[in-house]
Amino acid sequence: TRGLATGDAFDADLSAGAVPVTWSEGAVAPASADPAAFVSQHRSHTELELRIDFVSGAVSKSSVKAALRRWHGGLMVVAWVVLVPGAIIVARVLRAPLGVWWFRIHAAAQSLAALVTLASFGIAVRMSSEHFKGAHAAHKI
Repeated sequence: TRGLATGDAFDADLSAGAVPVTWSEGAVAPASADPAAFVSQHRSHTELELRIDFVSGAVSKSSVKAALRRWHGGLMVVAWVVLVPGAIIVARVLRAPLGVWWFRIHAAAQSLAALVTLASFGIAVRMSSEHFKGAHAAHKI
């Protein structure tokens, strides 16, 4: 634990409204006799940010992993349910009505789908990076 007013950049002003508090859980209780029981880092799959307003007593929470999962899923839906089928429809059905523009629209939609998929893949790697430590280190990406 640390004091609230130590004079460094990490001081928390409890009267300024909601204060972010990071919560982390582990398999071993910190009060145990096991020397490895201390929390050495906050793993991404257990992060939970609480925002506590110590004046009003209001508490709100957001899970980092849940937000990343929503972004990953949303981006994949945009790429594979909207952009790719849209590009296929442009190439198959709208080729004649669009003239020379059909290929430009098709190529732009496919390129954008590739970029969105790449971004979503990066989010998936970030979400699963903790899994590839320890016993699973041999399978690291």
